[in-house]
Amino acid sequence: MPSEIIQARAAFADLQATQPAQSPAERQRIDAALRQLEALGAQDVPRVRRELLGPSGLPQADDAPLEMSALMQLPTPATQSSGRAALRHMAAPCSSSVSDEVGTLVAQTVADLYPDLPRAPLSDLQITLAQQIASFSAAPTAPPADIQTLLARLDRLADPDARFLGLGLGLILVTIWGQTQPELAQRLATWAADRIKELSPDHRTAFNQATAPRMAWMKLQASGLPHAKILKEIFEDSPLPTLPSETVLKAENSLYDTIITVFSCAPYLETRIPALRDGWLRLLKDLGIPYVIIVGNGDGRLDGDVLHLDAPDDYEGLPQKTLAAIAWVRDHSDFAHMYKIDDDCFVNAPLLFNSLNYRASDYYGRKLRRGLAQTDRIWHQQKSASDRGKFDLDKSPEPSSYADGGSGYALSRRAMDAALDAAQSPEGQRLIETSFMEDKMLGDLLSLRGIHVDETDYRTTIRRRSFGAATPVAFWQNSFMPSKSAPVMQAHMDTHEGQQEDLARLDHHGLWPRKIWPSYQNVTLGYQSNALELITSEASVAAAAEAEIAVVACMRNEMFMLPHFLAHYRKLGATAFLIADNVSDDGTREYLAEQPDVALFSVDTDYKLSRYGVAWQQAMMAAVRPGKWSLVADADELLVWQEDQRESLPELLASDAFKDADAARLFMLDMYPEGRLESADFASGDPFAEAGFCDRTPFLSTWHGRGPFSNMPTWTSALRHRLIEGARPDLFVAQKIALLRYQPWMRLSAGLHFVGDVTLSKRELIFAHFKYNADFRRKARAEVARRQHFNDAEEYRKYLALTSEGRDRIFDPDLSVAWRDSPFIQSVLRGEDRA
Repeated sequence: MPSEIIQARAAFADLQATQPAQSPAERQRIDAALRQLEALGAQDVPRVRRELLGPSGLPQADDAPLEMSALMQLPTPATQSSGRAALRHMAAPCSSSVSDEVGTLVAQTVADLYPDLPRAPLSDLQITLAQQIASFSAAPTAPPADIQTLLARLDRLADPDARFLGLGLGLILVTIWGQTQPELAQRLATWAADRIKELSPDHRTAFNQATAPRMAWMKLQASGLPHAKILKEIFEDSPLPTLPSETVLKAENSLYDTIITVFSCAPYLETRIPALRDGWLRLLKDLGIPYVIIVGNGDGRLDGDVLHLDAPDDYEGLPQKTLAAIAWVRDHSDFAHMYKIDDDCFVNAPLLFNSLNYRASDYYGRKLRRGLAQTDRIWHQQKSASDRGKFDLDKSPEPSSYADGGSGYALSRRAMDAALDAAQSPEGQRLIETSFMEDKMLGDLLSLRGIHVDETDYRTTIRRRSFGAATPVAFWQNSFMPSKSAPVMQAHMDTHEGQQEDLARLDHHGLWPRKIWPSYQNVTLGYQSNALELITSEASVAAAAEAEIAVVACMRNEMFMLPHFLAHYRKLGATAFLIADNVSDDGTREYLAEQPDVALFSVDTDYKLSRYGVAWQQAMMAAVRPGKWSLVADADELLVWQEDQRESLPELLASDAFKDADAARLFMLDMYPEGRLESADFASGDPFAEAGFCDRTPFLSTWHGRGPFSNMPTWTSALRHRLIEGARPDLFVAQKIALLRYQPWMRLSAGLHFVGDVTLSKRELIFAHFKYNADFRRKARAEVARRQHFNDAEEYRKYLALTSEGRDRIFDPDLSVAWRDSPFIQSVLRGEDRA
């Protein structure tokens, strides 16, 4: 035998012998074995490391703070690898604290996990300069300590790659110092003029369209300062927006030069708006940035911080309200930029405005792209009150790119002019008439004038409610709330609640909400990330980790079976549930969150991209239950193994049948009622009494395949083959290896129908499978529409075809028996050895 195989076998034996690792010495032994396996070329070491040593993959004590020196001891100490290990650790429930140095590394890693966003090449320098210029603005009579360093920093941002932002900042400084330090202002004006004259013809053309210097020049020229004369000739070929002669609001801060418009409506002035005033809006005072609350059905008056526009105040009127708000800012203020945000958001204002990216853009926000047939034409209907809103379709054009209104966006004064001008054109009028989505309408109007959205470094988090009273969860843009470790600029929360908590976290290292990922994949954020977000407390996870037996499940819209599911397993002795909810919209998530013995996660990834739920089940077992018994069950699967069911599940696992086992086979027994399916509504609270029948011969062994690991015979459902005649013999596998003491070397298949590298117990068990009931037709329709189950929901499509033919009775007097009377089931209940 080759020496490498001998060494690998010895290292693997060390891993197995040290389970579960408790002491520092055992952890070091595991680490040494993993390093040896990695040196020998084992490909799966990173996953096993995470599962055996915790999310950081380091052999440290569970309560030890994570230090940078420890991260550098990882076998591959590249910054990206270390940063992702630190992020996985910091995000995990019940993880220990981290040093500030590690927190800063995590912040860099979070930024890297927005790979589709354009990155400002000198983003740190932009923030440094913004903070420096803000201090100059606060004390304009104090000269800078080092003008040469300041000029060097401006010069690094004065080229096309930085979108000439340095030149714009230089002109802002001329405006700030024009009155208080005229010589310094003159020097900066001369520097800017010389720097512009040095531009090549191509760069000069780009400069003439650049937003940052154009908006800064607009304000400098309006100031009447004599230093503007040096630059007038340079800018004379660059037309500028016109500022109003009289203003209701005037920009006092030359650096940010922005007004915030918070879109709300009259009913929310007493609920959402007070929460925002006590939340992120408080950050604006220190920045010197004003805001107004936008509501409709008014006369244009500004009452305190509430602007009552002469525009509709309902959902379908948002396009008109948006244009009215833009017109008001343009005509009644002199701000160079406006930032539109909704009243159910949280904004990391210091990061957003100090990054300065919005100052380099006419139109800045989270870009949405709609190709042909990708626009949801009926999104507005359920939110609308008028007949037009309820019944008309959105007919706006495709393809289209625009800034997501729910994530906020900034407009320069040039973009304000362009949008309002386009709105008056025949093409613009047609857009307005056919559009219900105000954000898409605005993007389409701006595209008529050649202005397109820029999203440089605009990191966002999106949380949504799946129905009116639902708990908001991560959706589409799955990320963290803003903090020192999460440089996220804006979070759509879909509620006004949580503002003060989010505000308090802003200046601290940490990641909220807590998340875990399947251990086999790297951490990712955004769309289809497979990130499981913790909904309940961290204490619920700690309790699940200590439970003798935990039930692990993935669910979506299971309120029909859920109460029966929980009651059944509690009766069997289960004291903890680990459940991943896949964005339910029937109250399942909210019901589970109220249960004291449930540790609940939410995941927004498509079910079919999760190995049909196994990725999420594996993530929860690997993170919370390694080496401990877990039962993986669907909401319609109720475990039985004895006729009178006197023995508890912990007692079963302590029996001789499980002495040397780490898994058990469960037969999925399809149960159904004697009458019509609609009769089995389980109102009695006893699914066994209402749907207690099965086929006399419930399982087939006609398929000779032995699974993906070639280690097990295959049993299929006789009932489903009876219902769907002519189906392939390999369909409807009716077994699961669903009771297991999870270890990282186990190989799980989709659906857990087969598992590799396990020792099965002598005792086989039964899942009473209550798929066929009063809820069956609804579920079949829903799953066919969602197309998330195996082979494009093939089985559900066939079921739906059957039910459409009026076949709502499964019971057959020649084939059906009470489930306990099936000879096969009797043999399992007696614990007979099938071998």
